[in-house]
Amino acid sequence: MDKQPAQDEKYKNELVKAVLGSGGQVELTIVDRFSKIYSLKRIIGEKITIYNENGEILSIPVESILRNPLYFGQKDLALTRKGYEYDLLNKIIGDKVQDIIKEKEVIQSKLTEDIEKLIVLTDIP
Repeated sequence: MDKQPAQDEKYKNELVKAVLGSGGQVELTIVDRFSKIYSLKRIIGEKITIYNENGEILSIPVESILRNPLYFGQKDLALTRKGYEYDLLNKIIGDKVQDIIKEKEVIQSKLTEDIEKLIVLTDIP
């Protein structure tokens, strides 16, 4: 997928080479958001080849099918550092975090407005 590991890059790259060996191939079947099925194949050391449902080779970038592929190894998930949980959640749910933050701000604003109205009402004899 042309993604670099977040940590232990040398170890993970060597592990892939050891498992796949010379000429080893990985194949993924992907269903995009439009329910189209693709096969992604990659031989170690070569570029990714993308096939459509009919087995035809497509000249499109992986990003056109997978917008934000994520990989988490055991060490990645066990990592503990300040803010890591938030970063992980943000990677998993992506753009939805921004929507949630905006929604929270709208609710806070409305709540502040309502509290201010209640304060004014308590001043009425």
